[in-house]
Amino acid sequence: MKANAEANVGHEEVADFNKPLDHPVEGQGPTFEDASHAEALLGARPDLSYKGPPTATCKCLAVAVGQPGDASFHWGGERPRTNPDSELVIAVTSSGIACPEAGAGALGASYWGYEVKGSDVVVVIEPAAPGRPQTTGAIIPRPLGGGQVFVRPADKKVPYGRALSGAGAKCSVGQLGMGQAPSETSSAPATKSNTGVRIHTDEAPPDSTEFTAPGTP
Repeated sequence: MKANAEANVGHEEVADFNKPLDHPVEGQGPTFEDASHAEALLGARPDLSYKGPPTATCKCLAVAVGQPGDASFHWGGERPRTNPDSELVIAVTSSGIACPEAGAGALGASYWGYEVKGSDVVVVIEPAAPGRPQTTGAIIPRPLGGGQVFVRPADKKVPYGRALSGAGAKCSVGQLGMGQAPSETSSAPATKSNTGVRIHTDEAPPDSTEFTAPGTP
């Protein structure tokens, strides 16, 4: 039997796969170093908070929009790498902002998700609730062309996110549109038309009959 086994392998050295390879195989996949330099995904960032001045940008809310290294952002861990051509960072806070409409015992504002509507990106704000994490920042897609970034409340009962003047259902926080649409490799979402809206959030929708998120295939 030993002779047969030696004949079958032709006396060639058999690699011991229990040992680490001295040199990575080409095309083996990203290393840890490569992964650490990957661009961050769009969506909520529990490690991000607002550290700008407590000045209301919108009703009951201070808002900062920019890039990860901006002074208005505080990162609880390593600052992520983003693509400035297709991504923006947004942080919000209601702390220190006068808001009688919120009522006594309110826990403050929390990021719920974002929607892409035409060339604009609209960030949706909900009230923080007991037992649910309060999120105050996110990475969002950069608006297209002359599009703007807006903030709006999740429903008519939410005091956070309307225009300071009180007019209108949303608040403009910057015209930061990019000159062209994101490339196919960008994770920035797109809508089928200007009237089609997709809400991007991991949270369940707030209790409201007014606010709906039309589904898309």
